[in-house]
Amino acid sequence: MKKKRLAVIGGGAHTIPSYRAMLKRIAHKYEVILFSEFHLDRKSEVEEYFIRSVSEKKRNARWRTVAFFILIIKSFYSQRPDLIHSHSTYPSGVVAIILGWLFRIPVVVCLDAAEASAVPEIQFGDLLHKRRMQWNKWVMKNAAAVTALTRFQCDDVRVNSDFSKPIQIIPRGVDLARYTPTDKVPIAAPVRFLSVAYLHPVKDHDTLLRAFQMISHHVEASLTIVGQDYSNGRIQQLAKELGIQESVNFTGFVPHENIAGYYKQADILLHTALFESQAMAVVEAMACGVLVCGTRVGIMADLSGECCVTVTTKEYATLADEVVRLINSPAEQIRLRANARNWVETHSLSWTTQQYLNLYEQVIK
Repeated sequence: MKKKRLAVIGGGAHTIPSYRAMLKRIAHKYEVILFSEFHLDRKSEVEEYFIRSVSEKKRNARWRTVAFFILIIKSFYSQRPDLIHSHSTYPSGVVAIILGWLFRIPVVVCLDAAEASAVPEIQFGDLLHKRRMQWNKWVMKNAAAVTALTRFQCDDVRVNSDFSKPIQIIPRGVDLARYTPTDKVPIAAPVRFLSVAYLHPVKDHDTLLRAFQMISHHVEASLTIVGQDYSNGRIQQLAKELGIQESVNFTGFVPHENIAGYYKQADILLHTALFESQAMAVVEAMACGVLVCGTRVGIMADLSGECCVTVTTKEYATLADEVVRLINSPAEQIRLRANARNWVETHSLSWTTQQYLNLYEQVIK
């Protein structure tokens, strides 16, 4: 039987390993063509699906969007898809909805970031931009279906965009064959802390380091920070100012295929972001048996108290107290690990893929 054709619009998510893994699995059921508004070089090509991207010569954002639109129209005339899957709302969602109207094709819009959220102190989120929010609302209103990654993200959309249509929550799962649990005995000193997040204000490494400093007063500990530095060395300088530089290891960028090794060696993941739509590092850590402590955003907000320990953003003193309490509570460690592993197994990469396949079929019918 001939496969139905799926057009995936938006190349930004192609940098996310779990997203690429999901597309590869979807390609078993659909003929998938990914259209990217950003140029993707030969290294991005995969066997399972096709990639069409704008020329690297198109550097101006406006002309790149025009070229992107023309690229897709040409492809649709020769290979009309049965369904359009748009990654986020702008500009891919705008392009997807217009193309859906022109070719009479239903569009599924997948919210991925801060499409209806804002962190004013760091000028982060679409909610801070009136015109962008108007486009986002228009895209969501005209989509055949809308998905969100977490209840936390969905609630922001409901409150901040006055959107009342159904939103299906589909978290991104991990490959259980890749992320396997390590036998974690009750935590003992020295406690090995881990952070997996690029160094940027939205990840709030200030709170991370200040919490770790306070934790270090109660228990012997080390902290490994994995992630590319976009702070120009400011976070490393803060570690020196706090007097914890000898206990903190900054690895810089680490290829995703090597990240699992860091989880295997860690006891606790500290994740102190100001905002997350989900936070894949949290899911990966839970899959590997690492306890998760952090701020109540993204998937941590959804699973707070059940699978992880959370506090309000920026509350580093409260976070430190909660972490110390957890270190001294072996029974709580066992409960959180068991709940976390159960959640990961029931929301795996296979589950995520099947949720989208089911949604596609519903929309096409």
